[in-house]
Amino acid sequence: MIIIQVHLLLTILQKYKIMKNLIQLAKKDKQNRVTKIDGTLKLRVIEALKIVHGTIIHPSHYTGSGRYIRLVSYYSETISILDLFGFKYSQGNDAVRGGKQGDYIKISKIALQTLRNLTD
Repeated sequence: MIIIQVHLLLTILQKYKIMKNLIQLAKKDKQNRVTKIDGTLKLRVIEALKIVHGTIIHPSHYTGSGRYIRLVSYYSETISILDLFGFKYSQGNDAVRGGKQGDYIKISKIALQTLRNLTD
């Protein structure tokens, strides 16, 4: 019984921390690049946060097949979130011939943890 209460308390504290981060993000986002007017994250930003798996983020990928392929890029959304939180990052391209799919953003572990907490 005590373990369940402690776990419940921890999840409440985590959700409070996430909401606090979202409120701070909404206050800093004057041009509404990342958040809507009501303070929630835009759908493209949520999709951009789902691709974050490690400290190196590849925000661009191709979708479709054959003649109907297109490039989907969450580059500007990812950069906007990192800038609003004030995290330092480095950009580069690790593709063999310099293609768009090789663009990457390298972030710190603290930035990674914060971005993951936003999507939970």
